[in-house]
Amino acid sequence: MNINGVSKEFNVSKDTLRYWERVGLLPEIKRNASGYRDYSERDLNWVYYIQV
Repeated sequence: MNINGVSKEFNVSKDTLRYWERVGLLPEIKRNASGYRDYSERDLNWVYYIQV
């Protein structure tokens, strides 16, 4: 799932997701061939956990 989809699903801004990754709350998100973040199911679980 891309950052736009994650942002909409969890009602959190894309900037917040980038910040969480930068400060280490989220593990480093893998990138697709075009260089865009590609969130895995595990990454989505981390986003959920951070919000709870």
